[in-house]
Amino acid sequence: MEHVVRRCTGVKKMSSLQPGGQRPPSRASHASRTSEVSRGAQSLYSVGSVHSVRSTVRSTVPLTAQADTWKPPVLKKALFTSIPKASNITAIYSILQALFTMMTAVFDAYVLIEAEPGKDHFGYYVISFEFVYAGNQHVRKCLITFAVFSFLFAAALLIISVLLVQALRKESEKEIRPWLLIMFFHTSWRLFALVFGSLVNDLYFAYHGLMCFLWSVMILLNVYGWLVVWSFFNELTEVSKLEDIAHLKMGTMTSLNHTQYSHTPSVSIQPSSRPITPHSYGGHSAAV
Repeated sequence: MEHVVRRCTGVKKMSSLQPGGQRPPSRASHASRTSEVSRGAQSLYSVGSVHSVRSTVRSTVPLTAQADTWKPPVLKKALFTSIPKASNITAIYSILQALFTMMTAVFDAYVLIEAEPGKDHFGYYVISFEFVYAGNQHVRKCLITFAVFSFLFAAALLIISVLLVQALRKESEKEIRPWLLIMFFHTSWRLFALVFGSLVNDLYFAYHGLMCFLWSVMILLNVYGWLVVWSFFNELTEVSKLEDIAHLKMGTMTSLNHTQYSHTPSVSIQPSSRPITPHSYGGHSAAV
């Protein structure tokens, strides 16, 4: 009996094999292959999504920052107020500074010309010219040159600052850029004039000491005000770039929809015909 059972089991095992000697695929192996195929399809879709995300990230990276080029720091908030309000305060401050610079430049040029050594003047003068530099003529000419160019820069700053007030009201970054350039050159020029005037003039006199102190404070305020306006300019530039991308995407979607609808075959419907059903394309629609 034992031999019979063994033979029967052997027959069952041999019958489970195919004619080629290979075992037919089981349900478990078929399910595993199906899961692998589905995983492969999912991996393909996941790769496509990763590529799409990378492309969107690459398109948005140049908008935020560039590691290759250096840019001035961007302030997130001013000392006691927001960046837009601080920009308006900076515009008013630059107007007042331009007027102050023009007045002091005219005064410096006047006293340097009046106190030229070798000239005789007759009359009554309200001020004393003892504080005016009366040494080397080349140094005097340099001081007059500083006064003249300071007046020119201040006049340009006055005009640009008035335009800046309107540009901040309209939030136009293109009209803010000239103020950034003029303010940069004006501050650099006044810093150079401050260093030169502090070296050649006698700070013992109250006028030179007061001018040295005031311009030291105003140059620091100019730097901070420039950074405030630059931060607001950077924000407006980022918003403009995002708006351009949004308009570009909307235009692309509109053109794609237009091409899709233009290639779709149009079916003319007679006034007395029935509405077209999905079965009508198979030729099974009922006659009217």
